[in-house]
Amino acid sequence: MFQALACALRRHPWLCALGCGFILSSVGNGLTFVIVFGELLRSQAPPSSLALAYLLAFAPGVLGSLFSEKLSLHFPAFSLLLLSESFGLCGLALPFWALTHHQITLLLLTQGVAAFCQGMVIPQLSLIFKSGLKTEELPLAAGLETLFFAANVLFGIGLGALLYDRVTEETLLMLDALSFIFSLLFLVVARRAFHRSQTVKPPCKATPFCWRDLQPHQQRA
Repeated sequence: MFQALACALRRHPWLCALGCGFILSSVGNGLTFVIVFGELLRSQAPPSSLALAYLLAFAPGVLGSLFSEKLSLHFPAFSLLLLSESFGLCGLALPFWALTHHQITLLLLTQGVAAFCQGMVIPQLSLIFKSGLKTEELPLAAGLETLFFAANVLFGIGLGALLYDRVTEETLLMLDALSFIFSLLFLVVARRAFHRSQTVKPPCKATPFCWRDLQPHQQRA
């Protein structure tokens, strides 16, 4: 599996850039998760707020996927990926405002926005994999999607849990924002490489027709 994945990454440069972009994005979402729940626990929020934050970490993703499917009828997949990452970056203004003014409601809204943006990604990834990979390479797409979203837990939440209480919340937010910025840059690179790989080659020139080249029975016909 890993050998086949490595071969696919070598054959498709856009796939490597796309993977790097979404691993960084997943790290950012994991950091957001840690910031929200860490501040809720530090402010001694009621259990209902913690339960609601956990619900908002997943439920809006369904709405994001449905919204993204509707938009995919009118816009290219890579444009929607860039849009979702841009929404995620702009959404970091909410936790910054919440930390400054100690607003639990904004912390909950932060988690909902992050889940919504992550949900927008799923349909577009499927479209890109179907159009950019060969039929025999499609099983690798499931492994890549698992790797992208596992990075949320392995790297994002893990890194956030390691750094929490060691650095300030503002520093974590800066790391979160940097992960989204670099993710956007990788997605731009991936889009350009993908378009180059999808460029249709010009058709070969047809051989000029010559009557003398035909066989006698073809000339009679």
